[in-house]
Amino acid sequence: AEQDWYHGAIPRIEAQELLKQQGDFLVRESHGKPGEYVLSVFSDGQRRHFIIQYADNQYRFEGTGFPTIPQLIDHHYTTKQVITKKSGVVLLNPVVKDKKWVLNHEDVTLGELLGKGNFGEVYKGTLKDKTPVAVKTCKEDLPQELKIKFLSEARILKQYDHPNIVKLIGVCTQRQPIYIVMELVPGGDFLSFLRKKKDELKTKQLVKFSLDAASGMAYLESKNCIHRDLAARNCLVGESNILKISDFGMSRQ
Repeated sequence: AEQDWYHGAIPRIEAQELLKQQGDFLVRESHGKPGEYVLSVFSDGQRRHFIIQYADNQYRFEGTGFPTIPQLIDHHYTTKQVITKKSGVVLLNPVVKDKKWVLNHEDVTLGELLGKGNFGEVYKGTLKDKTPVAVKTCKEDLPQELKIKFLSEARILKQYDHPNIVKLIGVCTQRQPIYIVMELVPGGDFLSFLRKKKDELKTKQLVKFSLDAASGMAYLESKNCIHRDLAARNCLVGESNILKISDFGMSRQ
C-alpha cells in the first residue's frame, strides 16, 4: 500500500481512465476477487489487465517469481522485461495516485451509525486530527457495477468547491470496504429538519434555504453537472442553517 503505483480497490473502469500513454501502469485490487491483484497497463493503444499470479509464496506473471508484489513490479519496471511473451507489454510510466484525496482506513475512526443507504452504511467518524466527518461505507459483496456507482460520487465531488455543495475530504480505497469521507454536516438531512422545525421556521429562513439550493444548483450547472435527484432528503443543513446539496449517486457530467 506504500507504493505510489498501487491504487487499491479502484474499479477497472476508473483504472482505465488513468492509463493514457504507452507504458502507463498501475496495480489495483481485483473487485471481482478481493485479495487478488491486477496490473493494468496501456500498451499499443489498448488497456491491458494482467492478474498477478500467487503460488508457492511467490508473485509472478510468467517465469521468475518474487516474494512481494513491489519486488515483482520493480523487476519488470527496471529491467523492461516483458510482462508476458505473448503480450510484449513493457512497464514505462508508473501512474501515481492523487494523494490529495487518498486516506488510509487507519486515518478514520468510525463512530455512531447515522443511517443506511443503497450501497452500505453511513457513520459519524473522526480523523486522526479529531476532525469530525461523515463516512459512507460500501458493502463488500456489492456487484462491480454498483461499486463503480458508489465511487462515482467521490469522483464528481473531487472537482467541486462551493459553500452549498457538501465537501469531499477523501477516499479510502487501499482495501475493502471502501470509504467515502465527507464533511460532517451537523443539522442532518433537510427533510427531517423541516419536519422537526416546521412550526419555528419563518418565511425569511425558508427563502434563504431556497436561495442556498439555487446557488448550489447554479454552480453545478456551471460545471456541466446534472444532479438528477435534488430533493429535501438529499440536502443537508449545516452550521448557521446553511443548506448543502449532497447525494451525487445519480449525477451525470
